[in-house]
Amino acid sequence: MDPNELDDVVAEFVVESKEHLDDVETKLLRIEQKGEDIDSDLVNEVFRAIHSVKGAAGFLGFKTLGDLAHALESVLDRIRQRDLVPQRCVVEALLEGTDRLVQLLGAIDASNGEDVSKEIARLQSVLCADPEADILEDFDKAKDLLATIDEHEREGRNAWTISIPVQACCLATDREPEGFFRHLRKHGDILDGEDEIRFFLAKSEPSLEEIRILFATDLPIDDLCSTLGIDEDCLVPAFNSFEPLRLLPSAGRRRRTKSLQRTAQRSTRRAPRGKGHQGARPPALRPRRARTRASRASASTSPCSTAS
Repeated sequence: MDPNELDDVVAEFVVESKEHLDDVETKLLRIEQKGEDIDSDLVNEVFRAIHSVKGAAGFLGFKTLGDLAHALESVLDRIRQRDLVPQRCVVEALLEGTDRLVQLLGAIDASNGEDVSKEIARLQSVLCADPEADILEDFDKAKDLLATIDEHEREGRNAWTISIPVQACCLATDREPEGFFRHLRKHGDILDGEDEIRFFLAKSEPSLEEIRILFATDLPIDDLCSTLGIDEDCLVPAFNSFEPLRLLPSAGRRRRTKSLQRTAQRSTRRAPRGKGHQGARPPALRPRRARTRASRASASTSPCSTAS
């Protein structure tokens, strides 16, 4: 094949592959929400998208891309065969692998020199993971977070889950991302989300995505919003930011559930101070995932205007 023709074929492959992957994140989150009630059609749509990328990558000699797509395929195949429940750890491995595919497509000529062993290992690990152990770990983490939130609110502080559109906030406060997070820490304590912040700051290019943190502060809601350059819709009382986790029969898990509920009931009697947040309902068992890329991108023009 003529080199110019090959370049055209590769360019077309990159464009088409990105189109295939464009809505995979949204579909994976919907798959996670359905849990054991697996939507075969939805899983098949994601499987076909990954399969298309793998097939073309193999034909064009992009081995690293093909190997990662194959690992993603293996997990999706187990889900559509109903041999694997798409719980949080499974879907997060799929999301991480898909994000890495998009990164490789963005620098396709250098993709074969990239190391994807970490992503492949994580995908392989979910195929033999103990789902009950993962769920119990979620319980324990949730209970620890609730206890920490409770401690801060006993001291009269407000605890929030904040969805931060970082680039928009940087524009509003006239700061670079590193400076914005230093500014944030001056006004309270980050209870959960340091890993998301480190991951965001490690990116080589500016990102429009939002990050989600648990934050305790002495500031009332109006002052916090003006200080960070965000809208009130970006803030949710910390106890409201937990969503139900699908439970399987287990005596040990039932004991943890009762313990967690007792902690929640004690804690939610003290709702955060500030307008618009009376009657905070008890949390369930783990933090919600961040919103999809599409909703995160909108934050660059109107911070949290699509906050859920």
